[in-house]
Amino acid sequence: MLWGRSRLPLEVYDYIIDLSREESSDERNYTTLRSCALTCRAWLARSQYNLFHTVELNTREQLHAFSKLIDQSPRLATFVQELIIKHPDDNKPFRLMTIFPIVFARKLPRLRSLTLESPYATPSVAPFHRIYFIAIHEFASITDLQLFHVEFRSFSDFARLVSNFPNLLAVECWNVSWLGHGSNPFALGGYRSRLRLNDLTVDDVELSGLAQLMHAVGSSLQHLTFGADNQWMESFVSEQGSSMVDLTGLRSLQIPVRLDRTDFGWIKELLSRYICSQLVRALTFSFHYGYSATPLDGAKDVLLRIQGAGMEDILVGPQFSQLKEVVFQFSSSGDTELPEGDWEDDLVSQLPKLRLRGIAKVELTR
Repeated sequence: MLWGRSRLPLEVYDYIIDLSREESSDERNYTTLRSCALTCRAWLARSQYNLFHTVELNTREQLHAFSKLIDQSPRLATFVQELIIKHPDDNKPFRLMTIFPIVFARKLPRLRSLTLESPYATPSVAPFHRIYFIAIHEFASITDLQLFHVEFRSFSDFARLVSNFPNLLAVECWNVSWLGHGSNPFALGGYRSRLRLNDLTVDDVELSGLAQLMHAVGSSLQHLTFGADNQWMESFVSEQGSSMVDLTGLRSLQIPVRLDRTDFGWIKELLSRYICSQLVRALTFSFHYGYSATPLDGAKDVLLRIQGAGMEDILVGPQFSQLKEVVFQFSSSGDTELPEGDWEDDLVSQLPKLRLRGIAKVELTR
């Protein structure tokens, strides 16, 4: 196709090519994008941008093949913004994680997000060589790090990993642990001063290490999201809840609540004793019944229980004077229809003090 014969501006084709990547889906339409890249020269750059925006590597062969590709065509490396290193389906150590920094150091100048996932091996990670952390420090463009199902040899390895990215702003840890604790690099001022996270998401992380991470992050952390179930949350509050007193710059907090396993006692303790930031402006409670949807008709009972437990009094107290929004999310199955009428206002009315301040909000999520 010759560009001079096209009836549409190139920007229209670029937009259609962008849609082919389907950012809302985990399954990107690579076949369509490859076809677009081969259609004509005018479509090539945009197609390559989308093809290489997110790169997932699962084997050593894939890793070295991709390294060879960007060595031969350095321009392709500038398209890579997200890199996913995923452990293959075997019980061997996660050696890809120990190799990739040395292979890709200084080769991906616009890499923004790194995901490391190892759901199979225990422990996931082989011991790190000293040069590993030197290579990690070369990834100056990375701001987001996601760790899924990773078991480190020691907490020291985990701490050195997150503190050696020079511009890391957001970390997600889902089912992250370590075989032994070892030393605590965060106790050293040099390591602690490197860590300036704004955003932290945690779910089923070993508690003592998480407490040390929070202490190291301190006032720089602005957004904290818990994703774990009540049993882990109850353990965190009772054993390491005091670590949250260091988060004096916290501005938003999200708390999951499994309704079939809670009396709200641990939530009340968390809010009243361990949140010391007076800058909190947004608080979100996500209610669910384990893996099943929460029926909307039970939401009123939940809010009444919150009011009866005295949590509303805490949220309108001086500690939370800067609150601008308290969101109560209730999960629902996809085919649930919203009731007619002013159901939102009816639910919010169960918390009259929050309603008076105009900061309570109820959401139905699917």
